[in-house]
Amino acid sequence: MNKILLITVFTFISLNFYSQSNKEELLEKDIEKIVEEIKFMYHYDQATREYLHFQTFDKNITDSIESLSKEKRDNRINYTPVKSDSLKNKIWSNYINPMDQIHTERMIELTKKYGFPSAQRLKRFSKDSIDFNPLILLIHSHLNFLKN
Repeated sequence: MNKILLITVFTFISLNFYSQSNKEELLEKDIEKIVEEIKFMYHYDQATREYLHFQTFDKNITDSIESLSKEKRDNRINYTPVKSDSLKNKIWSNYINPMDQIHTERMIELTKKYGFPSAQRLKRFSKDSIDFNPLILLIHSHLNFLKN
């Protein structure tokens, strides 16, 4: 009985190791297109959410506001958020929530094929700068699920 258990455990570990190393090879092979796609999803995610606060997609403006001192930023933000509840609801309903769902489904597909594309794994293989965490795509989707 112990031999069977030992062989089963060894086989499972071996298959898991092979599967993971295979995923590493696939990730390395397809890294450029994966990084490009995840960057798009991340920037879309951030831009639509920032629009609610700053009423612009211009990253120069949002970055300049975010770099202000907390006091100045708080004063500035009081004048820039989307004020209309109906527009906020439309943005959430038509742009943020549906794309969160699509991005989550895509992240699950990528994870099944390549393993989770963490920032650390992407940095290991990509020549591009990885200045974001792909996990945020799943966190935002989860938060939207809890809201509804």
